[in-house]
Amino acid sequence: MLHSSEQGGVCTVKDAQFSRPSILQRISRIGCAMLLTVIACETRAGTLAQVQQLVDAGQFSSAEAHIAQALAQPSLSSADRSALTFERERMRRILIDFSLTAEDAQKRLRRQIPDLSSTEFAAWDAAGLLEHQVIDGRTLYFNRAPSNLFRLSEAAVKRRNSRRRRSPMGRTRPPIRIIARCAMRHSRRANIRWPRVTYA
Repeated sequence: MLHSSEQGGVCTVKDAQFSRPSILQRISRIGCAMLLTVIACETRAGTLAQVQQLVDAGQFSSAEAHIAQALAQPSLSSADRSALTFERERMRRILIDFSLTAEDAQKRLRRQIPDLSSTEFAAWDAAGLLEHQVIDGRTLYFNRAPSNLFRLSEAAVKRRNSRRRRSPMGRTRPPIRIIARCAMRHSRRANIRWPRVTYA
């Protein structure tokens, strides 16, 4: 309550009482601020965890939408921004490594096994011998899955070895008799005398 009096042009205030926030009010305000901070942190952590789950599940389009929405927030911390950017980069690298369709993978295998059948390919695929991922509903195979198959399946190795062996240059190796005949002809032209082998 205020009591004022004017003396000589000077206004004096007696028994002034100003309302101050109580301790409970201060605690409640601090608690609300802390709660809002915790909720914001949990929201950002939940967004990052959700994005990681989407990437692991092969739902790249949904993950990209969540990342773009989160990165558009000005209040996003640098740590969360870096983590979300990393998830975007992880998706990009996965798409680089897994770029083969089923047709592409069979085409590469037929370079080693020309008579490869779709049933044979499906059996190897079902056995988990051809590494692949389902990304946004598309089955994409690892770029080295066709070559890795011959490290994982003896049947695939036998199917490849059923073809005639080829030289490193890709040409069929000639019989040893042809090689020896060519060597003899060359030696005659060069007047090379071969040592005569005698048996005692």
